Amino acid sequence: NKSPQFNLGFGGPGRSAFIDDNTFAAIEKQTGSTVDVHSGLFGQDTTTYPATVEGFLVSADAIQANEVLFAGQTAQVGDTQTQKRAFCQSCDFIKWGAWGARVAYNNQVADVPLGWWITGKVVSPDDMPTRGSATYAGDAIGNVVNNGKQYTATGDMNMGWNFRTRSGLLTISNFDNRSFSGIMFAPGKVAFSGPMAGSGLVGAANGAFVGHGGPQGVIGNFGVGNSSYQATGIFGGVARPD
Repeated sequence: NKSPQFNLGFGGPGRSAFIDDNTFAAIEKQTGSTVDVHSGLFGQDTTTYPATVEGFLVSADAIQANEVLFAGQTAQVGDTQTQKRAFCQSCDFIKWGAWGARVAYNNQVADVPLGWWITGKVVSPDDMPTRGSATYAGDAIGNVVNNGKQYTATGDMNMGWNFRTRSGLLTISNFDNRSFSGIMFAPGKVAFSGPMAGSGLVGAANGAFVGHGGPQGVIGNFGVGNSSYQATGIFGGVARPD
């Protein structure tokens, strides 16, 4: 059997709060959430179950996540030193935050006390270059289970991309004193994926290019592990000048 896929709804009338584009929160919708359970030799058979959800979704600024995760770290913005912000200092095409849920379905219960989400303005395939290259740099945030101990870790994200071959090397480094990388491919130009390995860990990553009218940044998620250590989380970054 394959791992279940959770389709969770948040927000709706009276169940969310919006302060501005960077500060918002929502709790679960009362209806509409489902869980897809894949079975069969290659997971080709899918059974969908209705789900009862108790959960939340909040933006990073609503819980001061930058100040907590990057305490004491600063970044240069113009002539001013300011609090470091994950993924990019001032771009408006990347949003991120935290979520959690208890999901009941088919006489089973799954708990996610704290997870991380990232989203962005996905680039149209027509706006993707067909030649040249770019380098993206940013951050990674994820949850770790290390021999039963659970905690949150951060790291650095870098990716060099060749737009002609639609491929590039994604590296997550300094993540809980570990580093892992892998070649990503984007057969459809915008979304990319590939295996990850390093520091005795194996896994995979998925992502997409984001920005206004072109690939100004990248976002995605990753998961790696071995028999005693598992990590899953999000990554993002913006293009750096050559």
